[in-house]
Amino acid sequence: MAEKKPWSEEIEVLIRRLVVNGHLCMAAHVLKNYFIRSWKVEEELAHKYMQVYFPKYYGKEVERY
Repeated sequence: MAEKKPWSEEIEVLIRRLVVNGHLCMAAHVLKNYFIRSWKVEEELAHKYMQVYFPKYYGKEVERY
């Protein structure tokens, strides 16, 4: 199992800014790469985490996208 490190504030701010500015796709790439590199998970699992994260925390933005 991957060791899940706590998120840095910078990654949260970056993702929030990208989403608010309408760059949801870029935010998804950033988050997916964060999961792969920091949590050392496979690409498919990182993709699943990403698919759960965005609707949960940015539901309105995902609906507009």
